[in-house]
Amino acid sequence: MLAYNYKEYTRTSLESLKIQSFRDFEVIVVDQASADGTGEMLKNEFPECRVLSLRKNVGFALGNNLALEAARGKYVICMNNDVECETELLKFMVEAAELDDSVGMVAPKILQMADWTLLDSAGCAIYPDGLSRQRGRNEKEELYNKREEVLFPSGCCALFKREAIDICGFFDEDFFAYGEDTDVGIRVRLAGYKCIYEPRARIHHAFSITAKPFSPLKAYLVERNRFWVLVKNFPCRYLWLSPFWTGYRYYRILKAMFANKGMGSGFTREYSSARLAWTLVASWLSMFKGLPHMWRKRRQVNRLRRISWKEMTRLIQKFQIDVSVLTDIA
Repeated sequence: MLAYNYKEYTRTSLESLKIQSFRDFEVIVVDQASADGTGEMLKNEFPECRVLSLRKNVGFALGNNLALEAARGKYVICMNNDVECETELLKFMVEAAELDDSVGMVAPKILQMADWTLLDSAGCAIYPDGLSRQRGRNEKEELYNKREEVLFPSGCCALFKREAIDICGFFDEDFFAYGEDTDVGIRVRLAGYKCIYEPRARIHHAFSITAKPFSPLKAYLVERNRFWVLVKNFPCRYLWLSPFWTGYRYYRILKAMFANKGMGSGFTREYSSARLAWTLVASWLSMFKGLPHMWRKRRQVNRLRRISWKEMTRLIQKFQIDVSVLTDIA
């Protein structure tokens, strides 16, 4: 679990882990230089937890990688500190992981903290330019009560089989935050593992408390990192077609903005259109600067790949998300 301030959320999360019906687990908390007394709270109230205290906020990717190095279990569950677990979360996630040897990841049912009848995530889906989104977000939770295969889990709460991570590597630290769960999820799929969505495993999430939903930093990282996901992990045909997919997505964002709806209008209600434009320009400059490095990483991913690019294309098509979900809905 990563902690960066918001100690009350961290306390609630850890208290909910104390009452899990499944007991064979360890808790590792990475405190990323919280300034609100989180460190003292962890020491005084949760002495059973292993705490890694850092001198600065190193981001989601590196923070989780440090926890992985310290972990000893057969399964690794990464978890935000802004969640509250239901009592049998771990039990049902482990049961799903042990269905068969091909399961490398498990996605729980993630509900919205503010309204437990609404879904935050039932696994994740993908757009052909590398951008991902939680499956079923803002829909009624009872619509997603079927255990089924999904593309990959949300990094908010996800189980990974340790053997799969040992093959594929964990989070890419160049991403810092956002999109790193997409990257590792697809790498695990390329290595031949699958992901199971387990609806009985339930957890509640307070969405985007650290970086607000429409912050410029979040927009910058999301847009840059989705391109790096594409370069590292997608069949070549998607690289050549990416400008068309992305151009159509931008067109839909502008269309939604003029109608005063969607994510673009949510951003410009807090900031200006010029700020949005500059954020996109900055993200593109950064993504192309990092392109040679990501291409070298693509070769590393390709050496570990156990499914064909044709099979990966089928997975992208099977779990492809409609552009309207990315652009028209805030």
